[in-house]
Amino acid sequence: MNTTENTGNMIGLHQFTAYQGDIKRDASGKIVNKKVYKSPVYKNMIVTNGKNLTLDRLFGLASAVAITSVGVGTDSTAAAIGQTQLNPSVSGTVLIQTADAGTARSGQVVTITSTFGTGVANFSWNEAGLFNGNTNGTSTMFNRVVIGPFAKSSAVSIVYQTTVTQS
Repeated sequence: MNTTENTGNMIGLHQFTAYQGDIKRDASGKIVNKKVYKSPVYKNMIVTNGKNLTLDRLFGLASAVAITSVGVGTDSTAAAIGQTQLNPSVSGTVLIQTADAGTARSGQVVTITSTFGTGVANFSWNEAGLFNGNTNGTSTMFNRVVIGPFAKSSAVSIVYQTTVTQS
């Protein structure tokens, strides 16, 4: 008897919300700032290095480090499987930062959130991705998505959320 099991597809969905000023929360943790923009939901491409990182983490190979960071950049070039960093085609601006506390899994969905305050990433956002560190070109990029463009300024904070689902 020949049996196989299909593990399905892994997909990532990205969405961000811009709020006026620095993020403030009430006692229950709810954001109280005025919402100024909510992006559409963008579907990402898990790149080759991201797939390799997943396998290395799964089998304990190559001292693979967990995905802990969210990055944004200025390049609007279409996502491609072999890309290894943000701004793969142009010289531009990138900011990768450690995600907020609270990355969690529920069932087969992992949610990672990063808050970009008024003092950071003030440039035109055209791309984003998840990383296992904060250095573009050195940290392993898990996925890349073309977003926006959205002109981030010091007048807004952005809460960026990505879900990765194994379906």
